[in-house]
Amino acid sequence: MSALQPGRGQAREWAARELAGREYHQQQHWVRDAWDWLLEQLEGVRLPGLGGGWTGPLLLAGLLAAVVVVVLLVTGPVRRTASRAEEHPVFGDTALSAAEHRERAERAAAAGECEVALQERFRAIVRAGEERALLQRRPGRTAVEAADELG
Repeated sequence: MSALQPGRGQAREWAARELAGREYHQQQHWVRDAWDWLLEQLEGVRLPGLGGGWTGPLLLAGLLAAVVVVVLLVTGPVRRTASRAEEHPVFGDTALSAAEHRERAERAAAAGECEVALQERFRAIVRAGEERALLQRRPGRTAVEAADELG
């Protein structure tokens, strides 16, 4: 056989040699690539007064983590939940039973007030959960919180 058309054995040998290469066994992943890039960038960071090595990059990473925590505490889900609870509680000032909320929902639906009927039906579901001890009574609970707890 010519060099351009190897025989079966020679082709198998060439393929095995090619596939044994390191590049075929080293899996690339974007997270590892991003981590390697970040480490390369941090190795060049020198903060005055801290010397070389990992002290500067570790201090910088800690500072960045602290900023992220502060931002999440100020604007994150904890803050949004608290503001929602103040603005839109499930029950408002009412202290009706589940049956009373269902009656209100039926009256509102008959009157064509769909939004009120939907709110009252949801209140009936939440109140029934409280009456059956599936939920604890808690003033200021939002619809999202009630749905999460009932789920």
